[in-house]
Amino acid sequence: MITLDPTTWEEAAKMKNFSGWVRSKLREKMEAAVIAKDKAPEYAAYCEPCDVTAVNKNKWFVEHKYCPKCHTAMKFLGVVE
Repeated sequence: MITLDPTTWEEAAKMKNFSGWVRSKLREKMEAAVIAKDKAPEYAAYCEPCDVTAVNKNKWFVEHKYCPKCHTAMKFLGVVE
């Protein structure tokens, strides 16, 4: 449900398919978010004793990653090129 004030109601009333327009705008925003996420840098962490690398787009997650084998903190390597 969308609440409109008198001014926006007048503009929406002029549109043939206001609901369809709102849905298309929301889809555009969602698609832009997916594209931005796809373009986000990936970060890596490494555990030398186990030769295990972790890669993720969430920097905080990688900075605080523990090795799944030896359970020690992994070395944060930064952005993956």
